[in-house]
Amino acid sequence: MKKSILSILLVLTMLGAMGQSQISELSKNLVFRWEGSEWNPYRDMVSGTLGTATATYNVLDRQGSGRREVVYNGSTSYTTPPTTITFTESNAWTVIYKGTFKTFGWLFFHNGYNTGITDHSSKLSFKNDATNFYDFNATIASVSNISDKTLTFVANGSGGLSLYIDGVFSQTITGISGGTAITCDRLINSGFSGSISLVRIFNYALTPTQIANYSKPEYPIEWVDRGATGALNVSTTINHNYTSFTATSASAFSAVSNGSGLHLGGTADEINYLLGKIYRAKFTLTLNSGTAPQFGPDATISGAQGLTSAYVAAVNGVNQTDFIITTAATGVMLFFNNSSATNYSVSGLSVTQLGCVLDLNASGLSAATPTYWYDRTNSLTATNSGTSLVVPPASNLSATSFNGATSKVDMGDQLSFTLPTTFSISFWIYPISLTTDYQIILNKDAGGSANREYGVYTRTNGAIDVYLFNSTPNANYTLWSFPASTLVINVWKNIIIRHLSASNCELYVNGTIVTATKESTGFAGFANGTAPLLIGTFGSTLFLNALLSNVNIWKEALDADRIKLVYDAQF
Repeated sequence: MKKSILSILLVLTMLGAMGQSQISELSKNLVFRWEGSEWNPYRDMVSGTLGTATATYNVLDRQGSGRREVVYNGSTSYTTPPTTITFTESNAWTVIYKGTFKTFGWLFFHNGYNTGITDHSSKLSFKNDATNFYDFNATIASVSNISDKTLTFVANGSGGLSLYIDGVFSQTITGISGGTAITCDRLINSGFSGSISLVRIFNYALTPTQIANYSKPEYPIEWVDRGATGALNVSTTINHNYTSFTATSASAFSAVSNGSGLHLGGTADEINYLLGKIYRAKFTLTLNSGTAPQFGPDATISGAQGLTSAYVAAVNGVNQTDFIITTAATGVMLFFNNSSATNYSVSGLSVTQLGCVLDLNASGLSAATPTYWYDRTNSLTATNSGTSLVVPPASNLSATSFNGATSKVDMGDQLSFTLPTTFSISFWIYPISLTTDYQIILNKDAGGSANREYGVYTRTNGAIDVYLFNSTPNANYTLWSFPASTLVINVWKNIIIRHLSASNCELYVNGTIVTATKESTGFAGFANGTAPLLIGTFGSTLFLNALLSNVNIWKEALDADRIKLVYDAQF
């Protein structure tokens, strides 16, 4: 039966400049990412696929030091976010702070309005309006001198706020008047005395498992949670009567969002749906007659779907559904019904990309210039004023140690691991020994058969070799050799291999190009072999002796800006 269709097209904007997030540029055409951390030692962060690993986590970080902390003096020090963060009454959210709290002052603060997280009568408290404090009672005896703790605050979107301490549930406050609506233009305000090493903000309520993980600085933000947007609310009631309109005509609807009264395909009100991201649709439906409509993310106003597995049937009343996008596209939030005898109205409609709004980790700060905190999720910077930086002697950050004898990571075989002729590979490496020749960094090569694709090797002189194979072995391959001393014992290097064509391959070391030598010719393109993607070994030989992290593979050649960003962001 032909569908009667109404497309409600929304703008999903990042919080301020987050819509232009540089980190999203690095996710384009990324087909594999292995971070080599304590918490994800063998997970492909793009697909979520788990491999197997015999390599071990090592606590030495890429700066060769431990967790850094930003120090606040209790009078003039403060930190502002890249842009003002606002959550409405109906928004769920999660805020995580890790550090030592001497004089509490304000966190998640709205300057000039005195709202946020603070102390009140020697208790942790939440204040969301001019007068009311909501205190956590049986949690911490005093808010003075809370040493090296992680405080996580979770708003449920219905007037409830929960506190977790070091990832463990403590207490929930309910019945907050006006809900947990909050605006933040200072992450840490000038009355705070102490030190902070981690700030993470999510625009949804984390689960207890996520809280336990994300409260640890070493645990990276899962790929699906990165680069989130803020919610757009369409508060105007939208009336739909399927007995009196043509679906694609301008007269079909009159809701206003983003200053536009028309919401048709091809307008600026379409949604840029991103692959693998979670989008939450929330609205109130009043069913006047007939059957409630179905709804969901859609690629077109004609009901093509394809972005998720299925539409969802709406109910009379409040609706909230999360959709995981299976196909990237510019599309709509579509409502439709097979019956023309349907009359309903929608109000309070919002569509939000869920995820991490802000991820500030002090480990990325320079001891010489502690002014800017780098947002690892969105490639933005928060600004510190009047702060100093401390670098403890203990080391808390992550890489994976390959022992040169048995260590390896086996990611199995996936179709996405077979690359086009234009591709890029990057990784961070800290060689421990180069005495053994042809140590494998990355390899998809069964060896000695037709099942060969590519491999990246170290040489005893610190050179890097890249082998590229056609479908038949040995005779048809190309070897690109990069200079001696590209790698140096006990020194971290960021390596990017940029392959543009069968006759052009480049290597970048810490963002700077080095000369390549073409030792042999024959490669014209990969075949889809079934060899597993291995890190640190050829299978049972040529084991790597190094620390390694953040192995990335793209099915395109990165441009100069993205190459620089990989190095600058330690991606």
